[in-house]
Amino acid sequence: MTVSPPASWPQDEHAALLRTGLLQNIAEADVAALLPSFQRVTLRRDQELFHQDDVDDGAVYVVVEGRVALSRDGGPAGSLLQALLSPGDLFGELSAFDPGPRTTTGKALVPS
Repeated sequence: MTVSPPASWPQDEHAALLRTGLLQNIAEADVAALLPSFQRVTLRRDQELFHQDDVDDGAVYVVVEGRVALSRDGGPAGSLLQALLSPGDLFGELSAFDPGPRTTTGKALVPS
């Protein structure tokens, strides 16, 4: 996983942020002011971003490109898919309200 602060955000990343439900009704200039607080995370196919029960770091994510699956441990049944995320989808927002451990595992299905 590569994490780096954005030097300048390409238009596709800015557009993905504007499409998220959380930021959709915020003025574009205000979203632009938030950009320095975001970090870019690049994942390889099948790479986990976080694992269920990991200590929550408070990070909230937006899919800019690729696909991300959120799943839960289903015990003997294996992983239970909770959500399939596409560009513009926001996830991990529970961490902003509940400092407990991660409730799902987030994994890239394709380079994301």
